[in-house]
Amino acid sequence: MIKGTTDVYGLIGDPVGHSFSPFIHNMLAEALSENMAYVAFHVKENQLEHAMAGLKGLSIKGANVTVPYKVDVISYLDYVDDMAKAIGAVNTIKLDNNELVGYNTDWIGLLKALKEIKINLRDKSILIIGAGGAARAVGMMCAHEGAGHIAITNRTQANAEKLAKLINRHYDVSTEVIPLEDLKERNDLVIAFQTTPIGMYPHSANNPIYETKFYETLEVAVDLIYNPLETHFLREAREAGAITMNGMGMLFHQAIAAFELWRECTIDDGTKKRCYQAFLQQMTK
Repeated sequence: MIKGTTDVYGLIGDPVGHSFSPFIHNMLAEALSENMAYVAFHVKENQLEHAMAGLKGLSIKGANVTVPYKVDVISYLDYVDDMAKAIGAVNTIKLDNNELVGYNTDWIGLLKALKEIKINLRDKSILIIGAGGAARAVGMMCAHEGAGHIAITNRTQANAEKLAKLINRHYDVSTEVIPLEDLKERNDLVIAFQTTPIGMYPHSANNPIYETKFYETLEVAVDLIYNPLETHFLREAREAGAITMNGMGMLFHQAIAAFELWRECTIDDGTKKRCYQAFLQQMTK
């Protein structure tokens, strides 16, 4: 029940109507008897500055940030933690002593989801498809976990080159930029992360890589999209024999990391499992 002492959290983005974040966080709050409520704030592009001031003015205790504000929001924060600063994107904000502090829990969520299915990135040759905010988190996570080689492909090559430079600024790891049309000639890239919106509902038939030869040597394919649950990209990879993972695990675990950060708690494994099952049921309705 919402009371006068209830802490308010929210989601900032455009659009936000499709988001499962309110479901996840309010479910966690109920399971843990936390006196909080989580709502979605639809913030138009020219209102971001006002929205950020409103977080402080209304004593909103924290917020998640989604598309398209993960980069732009940084300029309105009082402090950004080291990993979020390195990634150059923030998806979680905490109000701490009336200061807005930015974090990135996307990479934490993705790493936990990978570990759940026993995927190890150390010394592996990895492909990242895309070069936006999500790709930054993926690239830094791969380097942090000891990847042997990171290749990046993107329709705009200049953005791929920027991502490669960003990774090399913080980690000593081999990187390269590959044109999309050259991927069919590569058989050394064993893990692929699809970080673009290509293939997201309602454009589920789309695929960033149609060349079937590319999938033949893939061991693991990850698509950050979770609607549909299996994209064209993941289906091609699965049919070629790869282990596949959609974005549901990352979405859930980044929310867990944000919740624990806000409420300064550790959620036990049993609660996580029960809430994840409820989340899966909600997703597949």
